[in-house]
Amino acid sequence: MRFHIIHPPFMIVNNENSICAFSQKAKKFSKMMTEIGKHEVFFYGHEDSDVICTHLVPVTFNKDFISIYKKIPDFKDPAYVAGNNDAISNLYNYRTVAKISELFKSEDIIFEESLKKAKHPIEEEIIKNNIKIDNGESIEELKNANNILMETLKKMEENMKKSKVVQDFLVSMWGLPNEYKLLGHRLILTEQVGSNYTHCPYAAYESYAVLHTNYGIMGNCRPKAYDFVVPNYFDPLDFEQDFSDKSNSYFVFVGRISECKGVEVIIEMAKHLPNEKFKLAGPGSLKECGFKNIPSNIEEVGTVNIEQRKILLKNAKAFILPTLYAEPFGGAEKEATMSGVPSITSNWAVFAETVLHGITGYRANTIDQFVRAAKNIHKIDRKKCYEWAMNNYTLEAVYPRFEEWFYQLKVLFNGGGFYSVDETRTSMDYLNVYYPK
Repeated sequence: MRFHIIHPPFMIVNNENSICAFSQKAKKFSKMMTEIGKHEVFFYGHEDSDVICTHLVPVTFNKDFISIYKKIPDFKDPAYVAGNNDAISNLYNYRTVAKISELFKSEDIIFEESLKKAKHPIEEEIIKNNIKIDNGESIEELKNANNILMETLKKMEENMKKSKVVQDFLVSMWGLPNEYKLLGHRLILTEQVGSNYTHCPYAAYESYAVLHTNYGIMGNCRPKAYDFVVPNYFDPLDFEQDFSDKSNSYFVFVGRISECKGVEVIIEMAKHLPNEKFKLAGPGSLKECGFKNIPSNIEEVGTVNIEQRKILLKNAKAFILPTLYAEPFGGAEKEATMSGVPSITSNWAVFAETVLHGITGYRANTIDQFVRAAKNIHKIDRKKCYEWAMNNYTLEAVYPRFEEWFYQLKVLFNGGGFYSVDETRTSMDYLNVYYPK
């Protein structure tokens, strides 16, 4: 199979810009499919993207960012706001669909994270933002890119009807781009990072919690056989561990500093534990959230890159993630256990699946319980936290679930389905969970 991976257009994917979960997941997926799956992988992104893939296809350039934003944005700055309908996104989308139309072949699986139909045609965005296109492309060429794709897809549709064999997959991580509606008969798929809904007929959810939330929102009482759960996955090379007595110097939070992430709970914990240190890392600030009289034992360290995060996590006493909403996965918590650090989290949603109470951390509902969890965190064996993460959430550990999902879908798309049985396949290990000993 060949994979075409597309990420949020407004990010440059590398280790410095680790703040965007969507982009980082695309980066990790690219490495997984290239090195473990041995598949051919096309990664569409900025010219300075730093990813492991078979083919890096540049579709945005520094000159684009300078033309649109007057500079290369500081992606760690909370003030940097871009969306799927801004000019850089439109440039990315039009160039990418043109590239895909050239490379699209049978047996392709296309991973798409943020390619959405813009509310305004690209020429309107260019005029509105007074953008000059100076890297060899005319506005007319960009406008024609979509037409090229649609023409290609029409030919593909005719060929597929003749062959009666479906070999092409379009897998979307976020949304259902209008450009691909001609592929509707092939059943467009999606894998999500944190959405509580999907526009596509099949999905791989990051947890059973978000799967069930999605079904509840849709009023769906009958689960779909081809909806799979594939947990988030992490690269062990991004983390370090310290199992010595020299660690355990502070409690840490890494993520968006916002009320929905439960930062008020951390403030209350700091008040009740004045002799403990608390470090908060991520975009935003407690002051911006409206909090006053912040305890002196709380330190806000700002946004960190992957190398800085290694040190911050491995030296922590525990990781705190008291999310106030139904967290679909909460990848930062698993980054902590990859570092051998126990977690203190909310007692709902994904954490019931990922945090083993009393083994890899504690789950809590009230301030009383969060404070008690902090006082008992020394009872958690850091090596068991690391073992839990390494055996279940690495690229290598998660890959078998993807392999099984794609196999089942390929059978379905080629005339098989729910009642098909392959006598040559015997293993059921793809759903195995390995608990600490």
